[in-house]
Amino acid sequence: MLVRGDSGIKYPKDLKGKKIPKVPGWPAGMLAIEGTMAFGNLGWDDVKAIPMSGYVGQLKGVIQGTVDACWAATVTPTVKELQAGPHKAGWVILPHADKAGWKRLQAIAPWLVPVVCKRAPGLAKGETMEVSGYPYSIWSYATVDADIVYAVVKAMHEGFDIYKGMHRAMPAFNIKQAVRDPSPVPSHAGAIRYFKEVGVWTAEMDQWQADQLKTFEARAAAFKNK
Repeated sequence: MLVRGDSGIKYPKDLKGKKIPKVPGWPAGMLAIEGTMAFGNLGWDDVKAIPMSGYVGQLKGVIQGTVDACWAATVTPTVKELQAGPHKAGWVILPHADKAGWKRLQAIAPWLVPVVCKRAPGLAKGETMEVSGYPYSIWSYATVDADIVYAVVKAMHEGFDIYKGMHRAMPAFNIKQAVRDPSPVPSHAGAIRYFKEVGVWTAEMDQWQADQLKTFEARAAAFKNK
């Protein structure tokens, strides 16, 4: 979560009583914010919810002072606008050693995982910060034909050298990292078939897949009951 650098907000618990954006129609962002608040044992009753229009609107809100924090990617240009202003940019830290905090966060936003950020507006050169992130992923409906998914994964693997230098994020799409650092949703049967064919799928991943399927089904059932 992004804050003004001079706000005094450093950890999720510091968000208590602060103005937090509430954006209709943006469930992923709202759950990420709720999860971050839960990390600090906070909920919407502990903050002042401010209606905002969208992702960029809540970023502008931090610059303008209408909200005290927002959900932001470090690479979003608007974050650089904040850093260029008098207040500078700051970030809410999620210590990786706080296992209880991470358990509360991931109960709400399970796709967020601990990451170490090495570069961001407001972060001094050579410094790092412990925050949340999510693996780069390509998703499909479970109903997509396995042969189609298999063909897409195979093409991405065999054509990796063609596109790996086209964007700074592209090296993350290598076949080994796709298995080692998976998205927190089950892998498609077509992808698993190719992963096994090229020898990157392990017995441990079979257990991971089973666990993810069980969790995913429980989450889907809970959603239907709302």
